[in-house]
Amino acid sequence: MFGSGNTESLTRTLYGGWLPVPVIAIRDGGLIYRQRTFVAPYDRSGGPGSPWLNRQSLGVMEVTVENTEQQASNASVKLSFATDTSKKEFPELRVVGSSILAQKDGRLFASVDASQAPSLTAAASDGGLLLTGAVPAKSSARCYVYIPMWDVKPDDYASLKGGESLVGDVEAYWKRLMAPAMQIEIPDEKLKNVKERETVYIREVRR
Repeated sequence: MFGSGNTESLTRTLYGGWLPVPVIAIRDGGLIYRQRTFVAPYDRSGGPGSPWLNRQSLGVMEVTVENTEQQASNASVKLSFATDTSKKEFPELRVVGSSILAQKDGRLFASVDASQAPSLTAAASDGGLLLTGAVPAKSSARCYVYIPMWDVKPDDYASLKGGESLVGDVEAYWKRLMAPAMQIEIPDEKLKNVKERETVYIREVRR
């Protein structure tokens, strides 16, 4: 939950216009909350075969709080973690420096890196993590949630990192994967907007 929890201003887009990286944005007062979610290739072995398929992958959620005001504004980000929603089972949350670990039975389920949000304070309880604090004027605070798709021990949480660079890895992967696909060029640029113009026409007729 971001800020007051009001989602009336929520918008959804795809990063780059086509990549499987959904981005949501919510304006709450003078703050803009953005969440960017994706799965990144994370196998550093450099072995043969596919560049990603059937190898380690890392779930990533990037949360950014941007203050557009001329004065500091209070921000609030609440994250909830569950190991089994049907049984209402939650992991143990542990704060280690600027990281917050969600762990259970000796396994790391998620690691939150809040090193780029020094103005926010983390408080953990009942499977939930609350980040609160004042974001300085005309600045941003950012944190990353890393969710490994393979077994990682809690003490190895520092091995999960990358931040913004992981988005570049995702973009490079999908461009490489789609390169052999058939390319279709439309000679007339106006044809690309036929569907949009048709929708506008139908709306006008209905009026």
